[in-house]
Amino acid sequence: MKDKTRIVIFSALFALIISLIVYGTLYFAWLWGYIGPTQIFEIENTMEIYNTPGWRRVNKNFMIINPPDTIEDLKVLVEEYLDENFPNPAEMLEEIHPYQGAIFALRFYRVSPSLPRNWQPRLGHMGRHSRHPVGNDDRLATVYWNPNEPFIRMSIALRSSNLRNYGEIIEEIWLHGDEIVESYMFFR
Repeated sequence: MKDKTRIVIFSALFALIISLIVYGTLYFAWLWGYIGPTQIFEIENTMEIYNTPGWRRVNKNFMIINPPDTIEDLKVLVEEYLDENFPNPAEMLEEIHPYQGAIFALRFYRVSPSLPRNWQPRLGHMGRHSRHPVGNDDRLATVYWNPNEPFIRMSIALRSSNLRNYGEIIEEIWLHGDEIVESYMFFR
């Protein structure tokens, strides 16, 4: 009788441990953006406005869950997001801060263990907030829009996800409007 009880208890504990491992793995895969559809959303509480004499810069940060695997697909994804959400950047700049000479910068990051989908700025040194996600290993794209220029400047980078060389740029392109100005491919 004691052996049967031990077997039942051992089986129940084993099932509990296995289910915790499976659910924990699925939760962290969801949290770090490894499962689910590709999505882009703005990271709340991260808008920054820098004022200097003669110009103003407005930064906004965005998260990409499950980014595409190719630089062409990533470029299309960012362009579609811009077309849907920022059809007229000049009006948006005017709404945020009406100021002559303002520059608008949008930064897109991938979800990772160091930058989970629920990342929020923390209160930093001397009461200042760090509204910028730490490090650039997860930055995939940066879009600059200046109302004084006739085009949008864009930098798109495909980055490594391997542990050995995490965050290193595999391929990068710089665009001015629709024209590719520079293109790099790195071999490791």
